Amino acid sequence: MKKAAGLTIVWLAILSTSAFAATPTVWVVPSSLKRVRPMDAAGGEKNALVHAARGEYESFQIAIQAPRSGLTNVNFSISSLVGPRGAVISRENLILYREWYVTVKHHSPTYNGPPNLPITNVNTFPDALIPFRDPDTGMLPLNAEYKAAPFDLRPGYNAVIWIDIFVPRGTPAGSYQGTYTVTAEQGASEGQIDLEVWGFTLPLEPSLKSSFNGCCTTVPGVNEELLRNRIMPDTVGLSRE
Repeated sequence: MKKAAGLTIVWLAILSTSAFAATPTVWVVPSSLKRVRPMDAAGGEKNALVHAARGEYESFQIAIQAPRSGLTNVNFSISSLVGPRGAVISRENLILYREWYVTVKHHSPTYNGPPNLPITNVNTFPDALIPFRDPDTGMLPLNAEYKAAPFDLRPGYNAVIWIDIFVPRGTPAGSYQGTYTVTAEQGASEGQIDLEVWGFTLPLEPSLKSSFNGCCTTVPGVNEELLRNRIMPDTVGLSRE
């Protein structure tokens, strides 16, 4: 009886230690349009499947959830993608952001229904994208108020990484593979990225007519980011035409 009790205590100690040292839970968000709230349940798919044409940016999301012990010093990295006959899409073409949660204290009312009826009862949204590196310079952002990584994550809470994949013009069509890795002081988790590059190239001139950022003060880098994603700013300098 004493032996059984002793074994039970040992097993409880092992399980307790295992839970305390649990690694990050990671999963691929099913769509770039889906938003993961701070305490949503984790998904089960760890491998990302992406399709893109040459000359196109395509996006996907990787969510991270902290175990009961929480996570400290969390970071995210990604490999280059290797394809047919050794063709490579370098990791410099995979741009990383962390989604920043914004809490809205007073919602806008709807146009229909009772006065001041809020559009939603959800208060916290992933909204801003905080770059790991400045997309223009490729360097770490200097003197940034908000930093993408490293970061800590409270028990049961989520963080989401947004990845833009750019497929350079002239990239051979076919299947490309790579990996992503989430590290923390408590351990690491990883998954696979499968990119299918289609055998055609998007034209340089977009066919969709658009006009953005015309009413506000221009922030450095905004127009460049719009143009990278084939969206037209209200005004464009001669060097960008």
